[in-house]
Amino acid sequence: MKNIRRRATAAVSVIGVFICCAAYEVNTRDKSPGLNTEATVLKVHDGDTITILVDGDEQSCRLLGIDAPEVSYTKIIHDIDKIWKYLPDGRRLQCQEIQAILEVNSEISKKKGVAARDYLSRIILGTSVQVSTDTDCKVTPKDRFGRWLVYIKTKSGVDINRDLVDKGHALADERFYCTRLRDYILVGQASKKAKRGMWKEGE
Repeated sequence: MKNIRRRATAAVSVIGVFICCAAYEVNTRDKSPGLNTEATVLKVHDGDTITILVDGDEQSCRLLGIDAPEVSYTKIIHDIDKIWKYLPDGRRLQCQEIQAILEVNSEISKKKGVAARDYLSRIILGTSVQVSTDTDCKVTPKDRFGRWLVYIKTKSGVDINRDLVDKGHALADERFYCTRLRDYILVGQASKKAKRGMWKEGE
């Protein structure tokens, strides 16, 4: 009986080692940017999505606490066009109405989205920045697309997420909590009142 227990204990220990090793391997392959990690901005996809280089690894990141206009609604419109004919009449009409609204507003949105992307590119593309995830454990480190949710700060100390809202190139994203959200909301209200960026008359 003692031999059986010893063997069982040894087996559990070996399994534990394998689990720890596997977890370590996963963590090293998918390393969080963490707090105040230095990174190089490789690409700006739009006003709130970038690709960075950290310790030789490329990481896709979504700027936390903000939401910039989309650069294109083309894929969404195309997807609606593909599925609408398979839906019941009521749903079909609803899809057509949504598509019509998107088509009317897509060019307006694209203009604002391109402006946000171009502004972000001018100030951080190719530069070294400080990247941080949120300090609150309630804030998930990644979104559903697997992108790290981060704050970006320049070498001179500018909070890029906040700056985009301040310049009128993004909104405070009130759909999801983060520790800086309240500040971003107040900044966004001031930006709208001052008619900066997307809030300009005729924009």
